[in-house]
Amino acid sequence: MEVCRRSGGVAVRDSKRPTGGYLAATPTQWKTFLEATKNDVFTNSRRRCPTGS
Repeated sequence: MEVCRRSGGVAVRDSKRPTGGYLAATPTQWKTFLEATKNDVFTNSRRRCPTGS
């Protein structure tokens, strides 16, 4: 995974597939993601996702 700062936020892409596109996030979205990761929110995330996600 590669993370790059860019105007208006960050871009994240798979370093093994650099031409496969990227996910863009605003600074607020990125901060929320990092905080969730630190707080282990994604453990057993399959059970927490609503149907259809």
